[in-house]
Amino acid sequence: TAALVSISLGIGAPFAFEPRFGVPGHDEPLIALGLVWLLFYALTIPAYLAFDELMRERAKTPAAPPQRRRPAIAPTNPTHQAAA
Repeated sequence: TAALVSISLGIGAPFAFEPRFGVPGHDEPLIALGLVWLLFYALTIPAYLAFDELMRERAKTPAAPPQRRRPAIAPTNPTHQAAA
């Protein structure tokens, strides 16, 4: 995403040590950049919607009740205290 945004805005950072595609004469065609953005959204929006649907289905099913356990109590026998 950072690469797409920086190329779209013509910013070289954070890719200053890589070849600059935003330099005049080295620009990519605008149609190619647009197609890459469309591909990006074509992949991420359905993934988000599928994840959202999965979370909605999980929210519909009731969760199992929490299992309560008794806390472990130290022995109160005086012989155990004397041995320590």
